[in-house]
Amino acid sequence: MSENPDIQTLLEKNDGELLALLYEHADERRKQTMVDISRPGVSYWRPPTAPLTNVPWANDEKGSFLLRRVWYQIVRRICLEWRYYEKHLDQDFQDRVQLVAALSDVLASVAIGIPPTIAATLVVKRGLKDICHVEKQFSSLEEYLGSLLSYPSSPLFHDAIAKLANLHLSSATCEIIFARAGSEDIAQYDAAWLYSFLIKHPDYKQKALPALLDILISSCKKKHLRNRVADKIEQTLTELTEAGSLSASDLLPVVYDLASEWQDNKLATLILCKVLGRTCDKKALDVVEFCFQKRRDELKSQGRDIDRTNDRWFALISEVRMRCGPANGGST
Repeated sequence: MSENPDIQTLLEKNDGELLALLYEHADERRKQTMVDISRPGVSYWRPPTAPLTNVPWANDEKGSFLLRRVWYQIVRRICLEWRYYEKHLDQDFQDRVQLVAALSDVLASVAIGIPPTIAATLVVKRGLKDICHVEKQFSSLEEYLGSLLSYPSSPLFHDAIAKLANLHLSSATCEIIFARAGSEDIAQYDAAWLYSFLIKHPDYKQKALPALLDILISSCKKKHLRNRVADKIEQTLTELTEAGSLSASDLLPVVYDLASEWQDNKLATLILCKVLGRTCDKKALDVVEFCFQKRRDELKSQGRDIDRTNDRWFALISEVRMRCGPANGGST
């Protein structure tokens, strides 16, 4: 095939034929990509791999494999960086040949290692409007990013969150974000991310903070979520307090409530006390001391004393007292 294949001819081919061509004309480096060739149900000390060229697949399967490897780059480049959401109603791009030609130029600037014109043809034939989720004309990037929150399985979803976090959001977008963060199809980690930058907006702080703390408490009770979600929320709350978006007073009532149900909420209480301890607020120091005493009482009821080497509460109270001084003359 020539370097400039006839686009109309490509558009007349089916998906399998295009994928086979994509593999045949891919960079040799791409064809040497290592593929996992382990068999289902077989245990391996180290899963076996082989270069794609040596795998006994049909060329269309190999093309599909290569396309999946760069799909996110393609979608991100076209939908967000090229701003297809602004162009999808342009008369020039209603013709599929012209659209493929334009996308081919766009993809040629990305080091994806597969023929850009064939990749562009596959994108157009698969439905670019659906891939980019452009069901209407958008008045701004902010409006488009907000709409992408309705597609959590899209490759564009996390890009939308990251970009929204850096914009000065309108009230309408904040309302969309708040509604989407509370949706059942949004993962806890992503919901926490969404709530965290709503807290920076005064009109949404009182709604977003309780929702974020509910996620923290819930995730601390689920071992498979605990590290990833709880650590993310601790980092977020710390950043918000350091930036002045949250004060110790915002968190104090929550910590006292959690500490009243000590056995169920020890980890969430510890995380919030770590955040509070960094503020060096006088009331914050009091609540950290209060929770530390709850920990000592718990151990005492078990006939044990606090382990000064391994206990996380002892490490926390020592750090806070060193940084800020003991509250109310507290002692270990």
